[in-house]
Amino acid sequence: MKIIVIAIVNQKGGVGKTTTTLNLASALAIMGKQVLVLDLDPQRNATTALHGGQDYSGVSISDLIYCTVAGLPYDPATLILSNAVEHIDYLPATPMLSTAPTLMATAKDSAAVLSHILQHPYFSKYDYVLMDCKPSLDLLVSNALSAADQVIIPVEPEDYAVDGLADLLDTIDQIQERHNDNLTINGILISKANMVRSKAKRMEAALRETFGALVYNTVLPNLAEIGNAQDKHHSVVQERNSRLGKLYMDLAEEVIAR
Repeated sequence: MKIIVIAIVNQKGGVGKTTTTLNLASALAIMGKQVLVLDLDPQRNATTALHGGQDYSGVSISDLIYCTVAGLPYDPATLILSNAVEHIDYLPATPMLSTAPTLMATAKDSAAVLSHILQHPYFSKYDYVLMDCKPSLDLLVSNALSAADQVIIPVEPEDYAVDGLADLLDTIDQIQERHNDNLTINGILISKANMVRSKAKRMEAALRETFGALVYNTVLPNLAEIGNAQDKHHSVVQERNSRLGKLYMDLAEEVIAR
């Protein structure tokens, strides 16, 4: 099976990108897939979560970016960490990642730095690489889209949710035209939904009317289970009898099927 690289992207913050990345990765691992989480957000919440809730300050994706731009040799195996609870690997981030766009801009092919990194033979051991992207549309996110096979877009069913996707979809179109014509949208994920509110139901209907089959059948409600699992430093998928955990397993099945 060819490695599938998925970017979890939305330029709006607080829509559940990191939560989606971590729980989808855990669900895929439970289904027997070899999964790597690549933290591409300088806020490094994915790294902290996978590192047992502790700060991480060692070698990171920033080092791979530097070596790639500088033409220096590197061994990804020396940077990959593992989470024994979730049975997934992760490539951590540090605050240095905030300088990555400036560094990438000096490369001959500035949009393809991450593509070059993921072409290293080491990564062929994985079935899925999930990239947790920062809430912006800068060069780092453009690199993620250029390196990805697919995109997952988490979105809250709130006012302007449909309008807010326009810039991201334009960026995806530009990446497809200029750098990565194989890039596809796996799906749009309605997350952090309070479906008791009539507005959330209206926005879900608007998203489905506008984007049709691109919107996953699975809808993720905003439940306290997420916070409880985070306090225990594991995914909600690991929680016994978790409603959200079951929904993330459903989402993983949808992602694979697409």
